[in-house]
Amino acid sequence: MSPRKTIVIITLLAMVLSMSACEKPVSNVEIPEVVSINPEYINTILDTLVSEEFTGRLPGTEGNKKAEEFLQREMEAIGLSTPEFTSSYLHGFNLLVPLKQKVTEFELLDVNGAVVQKFDFGDDFTEYIARDFAMGIGEFQGAYTIVDDPFEVGKVDEITNDDIWIFSRKATASSSYDAFFKTILNSDRTPKVIIYESDQLNNDHFVLSPYTGLMQHNDNENGILIYRVSPDAFQSIKDADEKFLRVSTAVDVKSVEVSNVVGMIDGKSDHGYVISAHFDHLGDNLDGTVNYGALDNASGVSAMMALAEAMVREGEQELDYYFIAFNGEEEGLHGSSAFVREGFLEADKFKIINMDMVGSSTPIEFEISATHPQSTELSQWIFENAKEYGINAITSNIGASDHFPFEQAGFAAVTLIEFDKRFYHTPFDTKDASIDLEHLADLTKFVFELLQ
Repeated sequence: MSPRKTIVIITLLAMVLSMSACEKPVSNVEIPEVVSINPEYINTILDTLVSEEFTGRLPGTEGNKKAEEFLQREMEAIGLSTPEFTSSYLHGFNLLVPLKQKVTEFELLDVNGAVVQKFDFGDDFTEYIARDFAMGIGEFQGAYTIVDDPFEVGKVDEITNDDIWIFSRKATASSSYDAFFKTILNSDRTPKVIIYESDQLNNDHFVLSPYTGLMQHNDNENGILIYRVSPDAFQSIKDADEKFLRVSTAVDVKSVEVSNVVGMIDGKSDHGYVISAHFDHLGDNLDGTVNYGALDNASGVSAMMALAEAMVREGEQELDYYFIAFNGEEEGLHGSSAFVREGFLEADKFKIINMDMVGSSTPIEFEISATHPQSTELSQWIFENAKEYGINAITSNIGASDHFPFEQAGFAAVTLIEFDKRFYHTPFDTKDASIDLEHLADLTKFVFELLQ
C-alpha cells in the first residue's frame, strides 16, 4: 500500500470515529425523562374506588366518606397544593340524599293475605322517591285496579274504590311523568299507592337513581308510595286471579354534610383549567348487590388523578390547574353547584374540562358535551384535536353533568363522556364489565397532551 493511500485511509477512519463520538451523549449530561400518564396509577385509583370497602360511594354513607378521605390523602401524596378556600383539600356542603334502611318489598297476595309471588328488587321493580309527594318510608296492603286506557288516567277516582292504582305504559305514554303525577294529585281522591309500568331497564335491571334535585324536604307523611314495575312484573300482576298487593319502602331522605375534594397546581399565571370528575355513586341496595359505579364515575376520577400526578411530575406549570373530585353529582349536581355558588374562581380566567364515564369497554362515541354558546370554542378545539388523535369524537349538548353549573355561571365548560348505557346505574357497572383500561389510559393521555 502506498503512503498516499495509507494517509487517506487514516484520515477517513478518524472522521468516522469523530462522527460516532458526536452521536454519543456526554456522560455527565442528564437526559430528561418524557413525562406521560401512568396506566398503573389509573388502575390503582380505579381498583380502590370500586372496592367493597367503599360500597358504592353514596353520599351520607361510610363508603362515600372513605372515598373522600382516600382522594384527600392521594392529592397530598402526589404533591397537589391545597387551595386556600378548602380545609385540607375539602370543600364541604349539604345535600338531601335517600338512605335506604332495608330492602324495598313488593309482593302479590291472595285474598287471605298469603304471598303468591315475591318480586325481586331491581329486576322486577324499584321504588320512586324523586319528588316531595312520594313517600320514602311507608307500607300498604290492599286491592288494586289496573288502568290501561290513557283517557282514564285523569278520572281513576270515578271508576275504582281501590287504594292501589296501576298504570300500563300505554296509559301513560301520552304525557310526561310530571304531568301524569300532577293529574293524579289533582284528582278528587288520591290513592295510597301508585304503580306504573316502565321499560327503563339496562341488562334486565332497573336504572336506579338517588336523585333528589327537585326535593325540598322529607316531610311526606301524607304522600304516596310510588313504584316502577317491569313489563314482565306488570303482566304477572295483570294476570293474577286475586288482585291484592303488599308494598313496603324504608328510604330515609335526610340532609347530610359531605365534601368535594380539591387540589391544585399553582402556576405562573392566574388563568388556567379546572379538571373535574364526580366520585359519588348509588351505594348498597341491601339485597346482596352493590352499585359499584366503575364507569360512572370511578373512571373519570382515575383519569383526573392520573392527569394531576403526571402534571406534578412534569414540574412547574405556566397555568393554574384545579383538580376537583365532586360529590353529590348523582343526586342532582349538588357538589359542582355548591362550588360554583361560592364564587371561588372567575369565569373569564378558567375553562372547565369535566370527565364523566370515560374508557368504556365497548366501541362508543366520545362526546364533547356543552350547552351554552360560550363553550363552543372550547368544545370545537377539543373535538378537532380528538379527531387528529384518532378518537371517534362527536359534539353534543348533554347537560346532566358537573360542567353544567359552571356554564350557567358563565364559564366555558365541557364534559367528556362515553355514554355507555349497557350497565348504567345498575350493579353490573363493574371494572371487568365496563372498563377497557388501555382505552382509558389512551383517553387520559389525550387530555394530558391537549393541556400541554
